[in-house]
Amino acid sequence: MPCFPWLSVLFETLQNLGISVSPNHYYWPVPDRAALEDREWPVRSLPAGLDLRLKQQIELLGDSVSEYGTEWTFSEEEKENGSHYHYNNGFFEGVDAEIAYSFVRKHRPARIIEVGSGFSTRVMAAALHANLAERDTPSELITIDPFPDRIGCRTATLTDE
Repeated sequence: MPCFPWLSVLFETLQNLGISVSPNHYYWPVPDRAALEDREWPVRSLPAGLDLRLKQQIELLGDSVSEYGTEWTFSEEEKENGSHYHYNNGFFEGVDAEIAYSFVRKHRPARIIEVGSGFSTRVMAAALHANLAERDTPSELITIDPFPDRIGCRTATLTDE
């Protein structure tokens, strides 16, 4: 029996509430927030010779928004089956989702490889479906995720067959 049996009960209760307790140790990958807040974070300039082409990036954003902005008709809340993208999901919302959708629509990639899966996967899948419906252009969306079932599907094939 542990020295402090109530610690096991406390740990289990916190886990059930979605709160993870981790060690505060130098080798632990999760940093000590108190130590981080006291550190200075110097602002670094971009490396010399790196041209971000900000003007072209802003034009690309503007073109994407004007071309596909009318398609951003996602619901605000989750629908019954929960397999489609919706705003107010707490993870991938608003402008991020709208720009991802627009870029996939505009550039029509044949293959997207995403590490992890979730709401970003759902919004890109919606864009790929729209591309398929518009031009019968098959695409592949590959996610690398240890828990693929959490978004409601294991495999999705977007083809005209």
